[in-house]
Amino acid sequence: MTAPWSRRGFLTASTDTAVALGLGSQAFAAADEFATLRASLTLTWRRPVAAVVSAPATVASATTGSALTLAFGDPTATAGATQRITVRLG
Repeated sequence: MTAPWSRRGFLTASTDTAVALGLGSQAFAAADEFATLRASLTLTWRRPVAAVVSAPATVASATTGSALTLAFGDPTATAGATQRITVRLG
């Protein structure tokens, strides 16, 4: 799924999920039933990101640069709770 965020860049999720992009800061919040399905989730934000400032332990890997890619590990322990990630734009 791809959602246009105009000047904020394009956001792509590998599976159905709810993703909120903060307006005042560059923060993501992702929550979904993917936790109960035991599926993986990868989010890609096509916007330059210099660094991930904070992320929960469920983020297995984060790649920054011309785009941000977040790969989440096993989400079953979260029971669908919101996962919040904060980044610094590049």
